[in-house]
Amino acid sequence: GRHERMQQELAALQAMNQADSVLTNDSLAQALADYFDRHGTANEQMEAHYLLGRTYADRGEAPAALAAYHDAIDRSGVGEDSDVEGDLKSPPTDCNYHQLCRVYAQMAKIFYQQNLLKENLECLDKYLLYGWKAKDTLSVINAYAHKIPTFERLCADDGAMRLKMEDSIIYIGNILYEQFYKKEGYGRIASKYFATVIPTLIDRGMKERAWHFIEIYERESGYFDSLGNIEPGREVFYNCKARYFEAVNRLDSAEYYLRKELASGKDYMNQNMASKYLSRLFLKTNMPDSAAKYAIYSYDMNDSLYAQMATAEVEKAQNMFNYTRHKELAISEKERADREQAHFRFLAGVLVIGGAVLFFMVWKKKKEREAERKEYEENRRMLVRLQEEKKSLMAVVTNYENLNSELEGSMEIFKANATKLNEIIGRKSEEIKQLEEKVERYSRSMHTAGDTVETRYKASSLYEALECKVRKGMRMTDEDLTALDIFAKEHMPALCSLLISNGVDDEKKCRTCFLFRLHLNVKDVSNLLGVTSPYISQISKDILNLLFSETGSSKELKKKLENLDKAT
Repeated sequence: GRHERMQQELAALQAMNQADSVLTNDSLAQALADYFDRHGTANEQMEAHYLLGRTYADRGEAPAALAAYHDAIDRSGVGEDSDVEGDLKSPPTDCNYHQLCRVYAQMAKIFYQQNLLKENLECLDKYLLYGWKAKDTLSVINAYAHKIPTFERLCADDGAMRLKMEDSIIYIGNILYEQFYKKEGYGRIASKYFATVIPTLIDRGMKERAWHFIEIYERESGYFDSLGNIEPGREVFYNCKARYFEAVNRLDSAEYYLRKELASGKDYMNQNMASKYLSRLFLKTNMPDSAAKYAIYSYDMNDSLYAQMATAEVEKAQNMFNYTRHKELAISEKERADREQAHFRFLAGVLVIGGAVLFFMVWKKKKEREAERKEYEENRRMLVRLQEEKKSLMAVVTNYENLNSELEGSMEIFKANATKLNEIIGRKSEEIKQLEEKVERYSRSMHTAGDTVETRYKASSLYEALECKVRKGMRMTDEDLTALDIFAKEHMPALCSLLISNGVDDEKKCRTCFLFRLHLNVKDVSNLLGVTSPYISQISKDILNLLFSETGSSKELKKKLENLDKAT
């Protein structure tokens, strides 16, 4: 039947892929993908789209290859956004994790070639995850090992990023050695990757571990002939070995391996690296002529290497896209984009109108808050003025009463004046009470979650006045003292209640508590109140005993007061 023939075609294409043959028949691969999307199992669909991606990759069409790999992941039943720690999104019970490993491995390869290192590492993490789930040790080793080149590229950054990447390389080297080389019986395979870890070990001063890896690599990787020569294309190892000998101060051996790299590694990379390190080595051995010679040669090779890399990048970019081939796809995408743009314009219109309404509401609210703030400030200033007038009037009344007492009640005029003044004081008291209520109401409306006495103090005009006087060692004015009393009544209600309930009515004691609550020290409080520091220390002890029935210094009193009036 047709289904069996399509399965045979799929198996044949997979066999060609595993034999590392170049796949170019994209028509066949697309036909298989379309067929199994309709008639195949989830694993067959994943395999067909994977082979379609491999075909596009062999044709140099990386975007199409990535699209096919994404389709393969979708068909697998495992979400692409599944957690790398293993929290899969409803995976099928018979998911072919071996195949899923290969999908992510190929995606990681494309991202690495395009220098998309973040995406490369994400794919390698998935490659590693599904390798463990498939119990495919070779895939796990490859996933770990392929992270090393990515970390090496990221090491080009300086500072913390470089140290982090180097630590990651060493961590992977330890896993390859401890888990797979020593325990799992994959010594030959794991040892093939040791050379990539050696330079980082040398840079971090781990010389013994670097030499141990060198010995294992030479003995078990299978890359060396009987004379100790490495196979062509891997001559960079001589540079690693030379760097080790340089690190242990065996400069003759270092020079030998650098010259060996120069003689056998004919590509620009090896020529550049060998000449660069030879120049540095000759500077150490005080041979400036030789150092200059190889420095110039390294400079020339660096230019050639740069030109070669630039050409390769251009070719890679050209191979990335085949605009003719994707013309139909582009037309389809344009139609979809037009539909989305119309939808976007509609949403944008709604958002603009909504934004305008919201802006107007915010602007209006802001204006209202500004008006309330101005009224609040004016009420505060009037409140301070009225309290000062009340205090002056009460002093006059007291003088009248004292004078009348001295004259034994013979001066009726003093009594009449005192009565009038008391009436005025009563009216002032009523005005003060009304203003206090307004100020307190506004203060409550302005307080937000997380607001504290400290934040309110720093936002007030009292803060600036006291800070200036503290810096200059000046005494508070009567206006400052009144403002302090008002602030305490508004923002320290628990403290004020505690003072009243314990009969503390002495102004200096109350204001000492207020200033301590605002985190001022004994010296600053004594200067602000115009008294001596010993006086403040003594009344602190008295207040502490009176309020909390404890003995101690001003420090203990401050700690107690700071736990009061925790505003919310």
